[in-house]
Amino acid sequence: MILYPSIDILNGEVVRLKRGDFSFVAKYPGSPLDYAKKWQDAGAAWLHLVDLDGAVHGEFRNFGWVEKIVKETKLKVELGGGVRTLDQIKTAIDIGVSRIIVGTRAVDSDFVGDILSKFGDKIAIGMDVKDGLVRTHGWKSATAIHQNEFLKNLEEMKAKYVVWTDISKDGMMEGPNIAGLNKVLEFKKLDVILSGGMSSLDDLTKLMTIKASNFNGVIIGRALYEHKIDLKQAFDLVSARC
Repeated sequence: MILYPSIDILNGEVVRLKRGDFSFVAKYPGSPLDYAKKWQDAGAAWLHLVDLDGAVHGEFRNFGWVEKIVKETKLKVELGGGVRTLDQIKTAIDIGVSRIIVGTRAVDSDFVGDILSKFGDKIAIGMDVKDGLVRTHGWKSATAIHQNEFLKNLEEMKAKYVVWTDISKDGMMEGPNIAGLNKVLEFKKLDVILSGGMSSLDDLTKLMTIKASNFNGVIIGRALYEHKIDLKQAFDLVSARC
């Protein structure tokens, strides 16, 4: 199980939202690069990086920070937020981003098929769900697409990675939706990364009991910044159980 510390960037600052609501913004001192180096020093190999401005506006707005992190750390970066075009994906890959998360345009099957054929495993599909339905445009827009329909379609298109977020859990530090995760893991052809709700090492211990071979890992966000989870201790816990 891979641990993905998360950095969300808004107006160049490190922030966390609650349930994707931009009216509940918690800001944290220090630059995105400072935190990337901190998580690397704690043992991270991967970083989950989100351009929140990009998610709203449909174009990268904090790309300078992405470049700095890629160049000045050894972290493998998965980047999401505002990815709408082939050119954006190519630009990110060209500067060294390891994986691109496509969310809003993931409901466009033609686009997804195209990017999967061109970029393969460098693409992850961001599936942001509320009440079983997929949401887009920084979680602001509801669709009528049920997550099971969406997942089946992704399997048929031979997608590799899915970042599954239960929006109701995101930023709330109430524990992840493990029952919901297990339903997603039934789609065996997809490697699933869990996002939303991590609050303690106890949550991590519970996740480590999941036997599904397609459970790739978990994103940890606000709990790190609120000092509810110590990242080094989390890595030590995972290593001890391997």
